[in-house]
Amino acid sequence: MRWPLLGDIPELFADVTGTFARLFARYGPRAPFFMGPQKGLLLSDAEDAKTLLMAPETKVRKSRYTKMMGIVFGESVLIAEGEVWARQRAYLNALLAPKSIVRHIPVIADETRGLCARIGAAPADHCFEAGKEARLLIQRIMGRILFGDLFPRDRLDALMADLQTVNDCLFGAFIRNSVLRGPLQSIPTPGSRRLKRAVASIGRFIDELLDRDLEDTDQSLAAAIIRAVPQSETRQQEIKDQITVLFYAGQDTTARALAWTIYFLCENPALTERIRTEARLAGLFDRDDVDLKALKTTLNVVRESLRLRPVAYAIDREFAADDVLEGLDAPTGTIAPIAVSNVHRNPAYWSAPDTFDPDRFKSENAGGRHPCAFIPFGHGRRKCVGASLAELELTLIVAELCAHFDMKRADDAPIRAKAAVTLAPDPDIRVKFSRAA
Repeated sequence: MRWPLLGDIPELFADVTGTFARLFARYGPRAPFFMGPQKGLLLSDAEDAKTLLMAPETKVRKSRYTKMMGIVFGESVLIAEGEVWARQRAYLNALLAPKSIVRHIPVIADETRGLCARIGAAPADHCFEAGKEARLLIQRIMGRILFGDLFPRDRLDALMADLQTVNDCLFGAFIRNSVLRGPLQSIPTPGSRRLKRAVASIGRFIDELLDRDLEDTDQSLAAAIIRAVPQSETRQQEIKDQITVLFYAGQDTTARALAWTIYFLCENPALTERIRTEARLAGLFDRDDVDLKALKTTLNVVRESLRLRPVAYAIDREFAADDVLEGLDAPTGTIAPIAVSNVHRNPAYWSAPDTFDPDRFKSENAGGRHPCAFIPFGHGRRKCVGASLAELELTLIVAELCAHFDMKRADDAPIRAKAAVTLAPDPDIRVKFSRAA
């Protein structure tokens, strides 16, 4: 049902990935849809995704929906364009390259061991909420990676509440601004006021951490960013914007992905034993140079979880020219999001697309697959700059959890995929852990 003025928004709000799937089934890989009164195209084909993600800014750009996020992320690498973006991306690529991020393994190991110790000390019948525990763990990890040992753990609860407010209210702003136009968009609402307060609180938190003298030997990522950003009139704001987006995006998406992976492990317990055997053979965390190539099954489980539940379920794009996709009559300004959740289940690229099967990512099974059939972090020059760090964290955490524990859900309550800025399990996944033999 398409609503007057609202278009497909009510259905998207209630079940975004389900609505994506229904639009794909009804209209095909270039499905018309309406964000309020504005008509757009929902793209579910890997070749179309590749065209958009590899296109220059003269043909394809991020839409006003991404630009709305500037209220939180300023002119960071997520928002910036042109030469400013290219300069920012260059130094972040160097700081977050695979060879650079391995130095963060001790932090990941230490915080994961802390979680395992807490799980092990809990009563046998205790239920943990996977989403909550994942957020706490990833926030601790990202806090220490970004700010070193000065990260104030005692403020995690308040910070987590602010970050959740940003996630919820920013999504609400997307919906509101899809319907309203012009001055109506600036009318204060309870949600917009909550968002403003949360953004200010996070900003003060980051300002406090940055308001210190850095030692030349400071190895935190924030210190590296400060050293990398060149002198300019906007230097301080650029530093703050980059750290804000790395902290928010780095914890939110990774935590959601970890929660979903725990869910799929509960549903597929035989995989836990495979990961446990692999982790023990790899000597996980016995040294700081863990070879991820020895954790192939674990990585494939993580990737299969990201395929079925991509936390970044859509990639925002807008046509900046009239001739972007061959055979398509769509004018400049047409919003054309890539439905990642549809691409990941498109039967043109995946056999038994709704089945959880990590072995589909084995090298012998992945040959010839379209390069954009799997895009949880995007593709091309604007692929998520933190993709390697996210995969490193997820692989090591999942391997360590499986090395010590079996997992099962505490109940059989249906878990739906709830969309905000990212895709979250709803309700949270209640899990019981038991010591592995």
